[in-house]
Amino acid sequence: MKKITFRADTAKLELAERIAEERGTTLGEEVRQWLSDFGEGKWKLATLEPKKQKGRKVGEGIAPAYGRIAAVPVLFNPCCI
Repeated sequence: MKKITFRADTAKLELAERIAEERGTTLGEEVRQWLSDFGEGKWKLATLEPKKQKGRKVGEGIAPAYGRIAAVPVLFNPCCI
């Protein structure tokens, strides 16, 4: 068994300890049970779907007025240093 340490909000930690005590167990036992369940896939993290980006599509905006914008190499300009 490996010992782990983490930080938690004091008020939440105290509340969790009271809840565990009411269940007739300890917070350590509750955390070990949660970790076991999580490791077996009983707890799944919500999958985050990519946000739909609103706005212009590639090529929209000023590009249509000038056609496709090609990559242009930037030259060294000593006045901009």
